[in-house]
Order: sequence, then structure tokens, then C-alpha cells
Amino acid sequence: MTGRTKWLLIALIGLLVFNLVVLAALTIARQSSEVVTGVRIVRTGTADIGGPFSLLTADGKAVTDQTYRGKWMVIYFGYTFCPDACPTALANMSVALEKLVTDAEKFQPLFITVDPERDMPKAMSAFLESFDHRIVG
Repeated sequence: MTGRTKWLLIALIGLLVFNLVVLAALTIARQSSEVVTGVRIVRTGTADIGGPFSLLTADGKAVTDQTYRGKWMVIYFGYTFCPDACPTALANMSVALEKLVTDAEKFQPLFITVDPERDMPKAMSAFLESFDHRIVG
């Protein structure tokens, strides 16, 4: 066996091993699941977004996904005691709505708290006063 043949054989075996490792990793990733706070999350390869929801606004009004049917929902998850990111994001959302002018009516911006125990309706209302009036908290 010549030196060139040996290197070609080694390269082919290396490529075969690499392909088997990639195939095994993809198979494991497809079947993987993890446990987060007692809930089993199965990874399917598709985003788990959308679907029905039911929330209370800062003024106590019940809203669902049907309330905003026909509009693009722009949703930001945050909290009123957020020092930087939340106010910046809502300010950017306000500027975007202003620039959209008449097209802004096609969108419904929502600010959904991740800290409902602390973000009571009064705090949400006070926090949102600094931003565009169309943002629902």
C-alpha cells in the first residue's frame, strides 16, 4: 500500500467517523428533553409561540388573544422595576409607533410583566405613562 493510498484511506475513515458523530448528535438533539422546575420540555425543532392567552390589563380589563384579532401583536416581557432594558425597549416601541403614523393602528403593543406580584395595576399604569398611550400593560 502506497503512502497516498494510506492517507486517502485515513481521510475516508475520518470522514465516515465525522458523519456518524454528526448523525448521532442530530438524533440525540431531536429526541432530547430537559426538566425545568418539574416541567418536562420536549424540543421539537419548532418555536413554541402563539396560541390563546388570557390577561388582565393595568386598568383591570380582561383581554385575550381574540381581543387583538386582526392586529400584529408586539409583545415585550419585562417588569416595572427594570432599570434599563425595559424602559429602553418601550421607548423604542413608542418611537416606532410614532414613525408608523397611520400604519400604527395595525399593531397592538403589549407590555407583559414577568413579576405580577410586584407589578400591581397602579404600578403598571404609572410605569406606562412615560410611553406611547397605545402600549397596553
